[in-house]
Amino acid sequence: MPLEEEYYIRPVHGNYVHWFIVEHHYAQVVPQIQYAFGLFKKKGGNMVGAMTFGQPPSAPLCSGWSWPLLELNRIALVDNRKNLVSWWIAACLKKLPKPCVLVSFADPNQMHIGFVYQASNWIYTGLSAATPKHLIDGRFKHDKWVASAKREGRQVVSIPQKPKHRYFYPLATSKAEKKKMLQYISERFGVSPYPKGDIVYYNMEEERERKRNLETPEGFNLI
Repeated sequence: MPLEEEYYIRPVHGNYVHWFIVEHHYAQVVPQIQYAFGLFKKKGGNMVGAMTFGQPPSAPLCSGWSWPLLELNRIALVDNRKNLVSWWIAACLKKLPKPCVLVSFADPNQMHIGFVYQASNWIYTGLSAATPKHLIDGRFKHDKWVASAKREGRQVVSIPQKPKHRYFYPLATSKAEKKKMLQYISERFGVSPYPKGDIVYYNMEEERERKRNLETPEGFNLI
């Protein structure tokens, strides 16, 4: 059955997808959300996916652009069938305002390379700077909270991470504007060949078990 006959996509409020992201995305942390799109089954109307876009948390990355920069920051999915995610991404991009430039990251710490972005013709610009994950009082938090937590004497544990694969996608209103976007991305970040590797299918239950077994100071209560 063609995907468009089995699924439909519609914008949803960011608060509506909070529970879905925590339940079905490996990070189990809700990012800053400006635009959210639900993936629904036509038969029964159940939501089986949530895709969100928002401002990247990195101030250096956000500076210097002539167009708005949005991060595709979460893809949480229950169904998993061939070509579904790339079809879903393409459909969501048509619903975003133009012009803007999209960025997204594939996490090697989760064995992700970014095949879905490669299948959707995103531009690969290599690896981002490696940043650790931080546990503050036993919960994963963004690094912007680390300094204040330390000042308050709270317990902070930093866990080293591999750098992430970084992809860009220009959403332009004309060919001339797209050319300028591509030129800026190339000059600022460089363009590299797509990385290769094995496809790893994510299992949410395995991730929950991994977090339960993560070695942390006594008394930590992981999400």
